[in-house]
Amino acid sequence: MKFPIVITILLLAIAACAPAPVDPIPQSSVNGLEDIILTTTELQNIGMTTNGSDCIVETYNTSEYSSLAQYSMCTYNITALNTEVITQLYTFTNGSDLNGSYQYNSLHYFSVDGLISENTYGDQSRFRVNSVNDYGGEFNNPNITYYHLWTTKDMYQIHITSAGSKDAKSHIEEMATRMLAKFE
Repeated sequence: MKFPIVITILLLAIAACAPAPVDPIPQSSVNGLEDIILTTTELQNIGMTTNGSDCIVETYNTSEYSSLAQYSMCTYNITALNTEVITQLYTFTNGSDLNGSYQYNSLHYFSVDGLISENTYGDQSRFRVNSVNDYGGEFNNPNITYYHLWTTKDMYQIHITSAGSKDAKSHIEEMATRMLAKFE
């Protein structure tokens, strides 16, 4: 009679030590950088065009020393504003390297003076405009405004940059909003 009781206690002890089930990470509809890149129709809807060339999408072999899986660069124009916009998209294989890259790129060489917003476009975003207090900012042409918007989602980093009109701000914001919507 003692044997079944001991077995029961042992099984309960083992069950108590087992890890609790973990909720799965929600899967987005994005399967690669190609899914984030805006279509010609999406660009036209926000008053932009491609510069005539396709986006560059590169895929890399990853390892414990290199977690960058994909990189993309696209160049666009806001014709009405005579402004060029460049998007850089990155896919990482781990959150630590994604966060390190984001922190370095969005803070390196930039002063706090040009910061427009933080965490407006996702949990981790920075939107800024050039400032004379940026590293080398005193050499910027005063007639050209540079906007930078960085954000991350899942294992992706998005960086949108413009060079030209100060009125490009809303275009940059709309691009970020449309790209992030593709994750839903």
